[in-house]
Amino acid sequence: MSHRRRQLTLFGGLLATNALLVFVAFALGLPQAFMAGQEMPEPFASMPGWLLGLANAGIVVVVYGLLGLAGVWFAKRLSLPGIYREGAGWRQWVFVPMAIGAGLGIVLIIGDVLFARASEDWTGFPHCHRAG
Repeated sequence: MSHRRRQLTLFGGLLATNALLVFVAFALGLPQAFMAGQEMPEPFASMPGWLLGLANAGIVVVVYGLLGLAGVWFAKRLSLPGIYREGAGWRQWVFVPMAIGAGLGIVLIIGDVLFARASEDWTGFPHCHRAG
């Protein structure tokens, strides 16, 4: 199997996994459980969970699929390694992305704290849930 084919196979597997997880989350009603205090718009609230899951999984496949294929194409054109580098070890696959994510998370937390001190009306970034 060629390197490009392995890259596309891995991308397809990750995309399918993402779509399946989105479908299962909506079918089980998990978004409603995490949106405490928020109401879902009426047309969506009356839909069965499996239908919402199917629609959102389709959106994931189309949007992420097109963006991902564009990324694979640009990676090839720019001579970048693609989705993964053959021969790379755990350091390049796990520890470097984990360090980058932790660093960006710290920057996000610092930004949230600075904005909160600068403004009385600042309630935090939408994903930051504060008690009280």
